Amino acid sequence: MFCSNNYYIKKLPQNPINTNKYIYVDSIDGNLIFDHNYWVFDLNFYVIQNLNLPLNIFNINLENNFFSLTEQNINITQKQIPYWVVQQDNCSIYHTNFLVDISQTKMLETELEKYLINLYFSFDINLDILNKIQIDLDQDELDKFVLEWYGQNKIIKFDYSNFYSANETSGNINITKSYYLNSYEGCYGEDEILYYSEKDYQNIDEAINNLLEIKVDEATINSWKCNFFYQTYDSLETKQLTIENKDQQTIFDNFKISFDYATYFNEQNNELILTESGILGFYIPIKCSGYYEIEIDMYLKNQYKKFKFINKFNFTGNDQYSINKFNIKNAWINSLEGFNKI
Repeated sequence: MFCSNNYYIKKLPQNPINTNKYIYVDSIDGNLIFDHNYWVFDLNFYVIQNLNLPLNIFNINLENNFFSLTEQNINITQKQIPYWVVQQDNCSIYHTNFLVDISQTKMLETELEKYLINLYFSFDINLDILNKIQIDLDQDELDKFVLEWYGQNKIIKFDYSNFYSANETSGNINITKSYYLNSYEGCYGEDEILYYSEKDYQNIDEAINNLLEIKVDEATINSWKCNFFYQTYDSLETKQLTIENKDQQTIFDNFKISFDYATYFNEQNNELILTESGILGFYIPIKCSGYYEIEIDMYLKNQYKKFKFINKFNFTGNDQYSINKFNIKNAWINSLEGFNKI
């Protein structure tokens, strides 16, 4: 049994916020850092109370669509009480920090683009400790105190992405590497900016060589793949051509993806094929339209991210190609009459 006579639970002198008599959680704030496969939380809980209890008596539970955490201790710390707390004189700050391993969840398997994360906080108490201490409070009032604490809940919301898509020829993408969380005022992130640019391939009669350029301080490209989808003017069938690179590469400042393959257009099948000799780049000499998608897997600021860049193109057709091309047909000779032997 805890023998200290300093433990007590008293009613709040006033409560203009709700009907609780003993305790309630005003708000939560703190930091969330994304570090490899871990989410690192450092949180403060602003609790309105008039009590003194042992350490490790209060716990929090955290839950969202991808992970959950139970019975995480929070303990009193000495920090400055923020301005938004109404009952400053009765506010105690509880603190905790912990890691969540998202590699054990489905979060990495799911493409999340501006996905609203809801962090649901509920509150628990260690009854084993509470029942061992001496408090000058009858059982009914003690039960009311416990129920008030169990009845607390808070939600923190923020947007999260591990997948980014872009369909403009140039622009920038903000990748959040950490968040300041606040259940009262909202959340904001600290971003890393990735710049990208693609050439305008509208109404062209030239090979497509330069596919994409990205600029970022530092990143590791795990792999990339480019899918071309195209349709010639005289065909309703959509064809596809894919190139990819699975070599891991660390980049500083900028990274370029090029079409470094020779191609040949098979007009009979309306299909562009890779060949050892031919035109360097993606080139179709007749009227054709389509788009290409570049998918990149990378580590950026210790986070695994996926990107998709989309760029449209259309070929106007080469007039000289139609004029100069050879048309070869099969001919059957049924008789040698009229032919002279040489």
